[in-house]
Amino acid sequence: MSDIKTIHVQLQSIHPGTFDPESHLLPWFSRDLIELFNKYAIEQRPKHILFNVGRPLDCHRNTLELATANKDAIAWFGFRLLHEGESWVWWFHSWAVLRDVFIDSGPPTTPALYVGIPWGYELFQAIPKKPGTSGRIQCLPPVLRQSIFASLREDRHEALLSSWVSYQH
Repeated sequence: MSDIKTIHVQLQSIHPGTFDPESHLLPWFSRDLIELFNKYAIEQRPKHILFNVGRPLDCHRNTLELATANKDAIAWFGFRLLHEGESWVWWFHSWAVLRDVFIDSGPPTTPALYVGIPWGYELFQAIPKKPGTSGRIQCLPPVLRQSIFASLREDRHEALLSSWVSYQH
């Protein structure tokens, strides 16, 4: 089983669904990123969501721009469960959380189910494909210069984090 398939198995244990083609995901998922994801990803079932925010099909950039413009927003990277036609798909995705509201550039779906880790320096370093930046730390937006663990420890998000279910079983 390839490393990326370990993530698919975990996602399947949460909810059945197909997976983005492995060839599409491999430029993003290095062994380091898979390790980060398997260790720290959490399942999120939000109650309050704003859908269709930002440019269509540009979720990673939308999310990072929102988190850069608003210091209270946490940018997330991972997968969202999406109903396409007659089937469910685990869609490779980014979204933001501002207080207790999820901000998503994608279309609405029910149930709203996300699995991911916060965007941050460790994640950025682990991604082989680094769109829109030179890769030098001083050129990165602030959201990518801080540790993903800082986002998880901040008091202002304590209530939100306490309601999330761990991805690991």
